Amino acid sequence: MGLLVVTGAQLMCPFGTAPGNFSATTKPTVKAQGKPAGTIKDTAAMMNIAPFGMCTSLANPQVAAATAAALGVLTPQPCMLLHFLPYFILLVTPLKNILITLFALFYCFCCLRAIY
Repeated sequence: MGLLVVTGAQLMCPFGTAPGNFSATTKPTVKAQGKPAGTIKDTAAMMNIAPFGMCTSLANPQVAAATAAALGVLTPQPCMLLHFLPYFILLVTPLKNILITLFALFYCFCCLRAIY
């Protein structure tokens, strides 16, 4: 089985300048090593996933505008996590997902797709 993501885990964004902390809130709570384990439903920005520092993605309209105003010099802007899909598994393991009620557990090989 893959490594479970639990409250306090640090998540990364390829365009963020800092890691964001994770907090599991799905009920009922299942614990791994004494910490609440996350599920694929724990996707709320600010509630489950803290911001990733400053955003450097030019697909982000705020970053693009600030960069254009700086005559092409990349100008990061505060991270505002927006996503459009739940987590999906990047690496499939031979074991089936463990379910908490109706929701699969969140493994370290999962990814959340951002809008930009």
